[in-house]
Amino acid sequence: MNEVLIKLENANKTINGKRLFSNISLELKKGDVYYLIGKSGTGKSTFLKALVGLVEFSSGEISYFSSLNNNLSIPEVRSRIHYLGQFIPAQDLKVLDYIQSIFNLDVYKEKTFDISRLEQYLDRFQINKDICNKNLNLLSGGELQVIRIIRSFLLEPMALLLDEVSTGMDADLKSKLEKILLEKANEGLSLVSVSHDIEHLKRLGGKELCFNL
Repeated sequence: MNEVLIKLENANKTINGKRLFSNISLELKKGDVYYLIGKSGTGKSTFLKALVGLVEFSSGEISYFSSLNNNLSIPEVRSRIHYLGQFIPAQDLKVLDYIQSIFNLDVYKEKTFDISRLEQYLDRFQINKDICNKNLNLLSGGELQVIRIIRSFLLEPMALLLDEVSTGMDADLKSKLEKILLEKANEGLSLVSVSHDIEHLKRLGGKELCFNL
């Protein structure tokens, strides 16, 4: 029986008196794939963030990892369920330092950085290894997204919450990303995706969760 990573019951969100969504229930199990669709302003990105406590639901019940009796702290939950948004501010930091630095966090103390795995992912995206010596603020939007996604892959989360992560990617990069995500979903990685590119979402497949005002 697949472990339940997130169990959400009757979630609602209201901001400044405006209802974004109401009575959403979700059971995300290992290997599940969902994609969220709906017009702008229906709360899809807010919903993803709320799944890992970056914002709060106005009401509803949420629990994590049924096998662990919900004893994890929010930082521990986020170490297993990664939220990836569109962009981070430009940083005067080399790509390699950016990737390595996250392994210093307490929640990842059991993880070990392996540069050979980083290079394997760069090969999959057909990105030259020299990118490791570049500063983040010199990367294109698509390159930055790929680096952020690779960093997440190296940490081996149980689920990815993907909020417009293909933004800035050309068709070739997007195709490579889709192929890798599908492989990882087949291996048991759970995915919940939001994108304005509906065809991208459909190629990832899975169950549709519709947000309507």
